[in-house]
Amino acid sequence: MTVLAVDHRLGALIAAFVNRVSHGQGTTLAIMSGASVTLPQVLLLRRLQAAQYDGVTELAEAMQMSLPAMSQMLDRLARLGYVTRGEDANDRRRKLLTVTPTGKALMKRLERGRAAEYESGVSHLSSKTRSLLAAALQSALAELEN
Repeated sequence: MTVLAVDHRLGALIAAFVNRVSHGQGTTLAIMSGASVTLPQVLLLRRLQAAQYDGVTELAEAMQMSLPAMSQMLDRLARLGYVTRGEDANDRRRKLLTVTPTGKALMKRLERGRAAEYESGVSHLSSKTRSLLAAALQSALAELEN
C-alpha cells in the first residue's frame, strides 16, 4: 500500500473515530449554545489563544475567511466579552487581538466538556484497547509538537 493510500485511510479512520465518540451527550454543544458562540467562533478563539497575529488581515487569511466576515466575527466576540480589540501603541493601523479572561474560561469549559464526551465515547472499549489508544495518541502528539 502506498503512503498516500495509508494517509487517506488514516484520515478516514480518524474522522470515523471522532464522529463516533464526540458530541454524544451534547455537552459541548450545550456549552456553546449557553455562551452564544458558534463552532467557527470557537475555532477563532482557539487560534487567538495559540498564536500571535499581526492583525485582522493575517487572521482572516489563516482561517481562509474574507476580511469583512472576520471583522464581523471579532465584533460579535468582542460584544460577548470574549475578545478585546486594541490598537498597537507603535502602529495605530494594527489591531491587537486578545482573548479575555471570560473567553479563556469559556475555552476551558469547552475543553473539559469535550474531554468528558470523548471519555464517555471510549468507555465501552476494553482496558487494553484504551491503553493502546492512549499510547498511540501520546506518541502522535509528541511527534506533532516537534
